[in-house]
Amino acid sequence: MHRVCLDSVDLHEVTELFEQIRKYRTESYSHISSLQCTTCAAKHRKLTDKQVLREDQGLTAEFEGYVRTVMESLANQLDKNLTLTEKKIEVMKSKFFLTDVCFEKAVDALGHILTRPPEKQAVSLLNNLRNLICTSFVAMSQMQAAVAADLNQIKQEFEELLQEKENELKSSKALASELSLQKEEDLAKHEALIQEL
Repeated sequence: MHRVCLDSVDLHEVTELFEQIRKYRTESYSHISSLQCTTCAAKHRKLTDKQVLREDQGLTAEFEGYVRTVMESLANQLDKNLTLTEKKIEVMKSKFFLTDVCFEKAVDALGHILTRPPEKQAVSLLNNLRNLICTSFVAMSQMQAAVAADLNQIKQEFEELLQEKENELKSSKALASELSLQKEEDLAKHEALIQEL
């Protein structure tokens, strides 16, 4: 089984993926603008460049905010008294959420560029696939959390039962010791009585 963690390498990979999506969006907008007639392109170029820059800045701010929120949420979860399994589940959920936001933005970028009906249908299919993956992942995470909670409950019940049995064993040993002392005392009394007779 591989180590489950979320470290700077993971964050770097997600950031690189996001940067590729941003680059794709920007280049695609430029390509779409270059397909316009020269008069239309000259007229709308400045506006389009400003819109692309504004959308890019908004997308970057949204991504940075999302990463910050996911990481803060993970830190809060890991500060709780969780089992190792529950902590691994939280780390995997955070990794999934960071990857999913990139998938969402990639599909969104395609949606802005692919505008013909068959292309829109492909984008719709990708969105449906993403939603299905998200739903499945959430269900799996909930199931794993429930299994972890069940295992915790079983462990706790076992420890309580073990403690109960240890207490019973101590009581049995104490009772056996007490009975042994009582037997010795009774034997000594009987021997004393026999000698008196």
